[in-house]
Formats: sequence, C-alpha cells, structure tokens
Amino acid sequence: MLEKTRGAIFSILGEAVHGARVLDLYSGTGSLGLEALSRGAASATFVERDRTAFGFLERNLQQMAVADRAKALRAPVEAAARSQAAASADLIFLDPPYVECEVRTRRPALVALLTDLFERVLAPGGSLVLHFPVGEFEPKALALLEGADVREYGRNGVALLSKASS
Repeated sequence: MLEKTRGAIFSILGEAVHGARVLDLYSGTGSLGLEALSRGAASATFVERDRTAFGFLERNLQQMAVADRAKALRAPVEAAARSQAAASADLIFLDPPYVECEVRTRRPALVALLTDLFERVLAPGGSLVLHFPVGEFEPKALALLEGADVREYGRNGVALLSKASS
C-alpha cells in the first residue's frame, strides 16, 4: 500500500485508533498494524501466510519493540479469522494481495470473509478498512459497502465500514 494511501486512512480514522484492539489481515510487513500501534492502539494481531513476508513482519515487530502489544500469526487469513471470531476487534485492516488472488475469481471468497469479519469479529462502534483496486468493489457490488465511506487514491480504493455502537 502506498504511503499516501496509508496516511489518508489514518487521517480518516483519527482518534478511533487510540486504545483500539487491531486485527491486521494479510498484514505483509505489518505497516498498517504497526502504524496503529504507533498511534496508540492497545494491541494488534497480525496475520500473514507468506513465509518471506512473515519473516519481515517478525523483524519489524522486534525492531519497533511492540512485542508486549502485538501477536503475529503465520496462517491463512480465512482460518485465522474463524478462530478470531470469538474475540472482537475495534479496528480491522483487510488488505489482500490482489495481484496474487485475482480479484474477479476470488471476489466471492473475499466478500464472504468481509461479511463474516464485519458481523462476527468487528466490535460495536468499530471500523473495518478494506483496501482494493479501484473499480473492484463498488457499493452496488456488495451490500455492506452501501453505507461505507469509499475513497480513491489513484488506483487504490479504500472503503471504511463502521459498525453502529450497541
């Protein structure tokens, strides 16, 4: 994700990051979750399947000295999300590697994952941030996105879905 897009996301989230329990899925090197921790998030769980990316993630967590507030899981996101369902997160980042997963063929699985995360894992009052290639997840393509704050930054799209407080 481009630094400009990441900066825009955190500008939109503002104070909601402070004290949040974060779930960073398809975390790669952990840039979103680490940014959240640096802005005052209480904790972050990082999920990354790729061995090489996971190695970078572990080094980044060590260098940032956030081990007391971070947990890294090397697992497929779908499996980790199911196991995470009993817990809840105030802030979920979903940034799949679209080049690898071919959006059009994997869209149903991504929509199912997004829906499950929103309904079962996201805490009331929380936010889910979806990063996607522009043109792939228009509000009409996904009912959950109809109420989302959708923004475009060049080829990068960001949808911020907020869950109502109880």
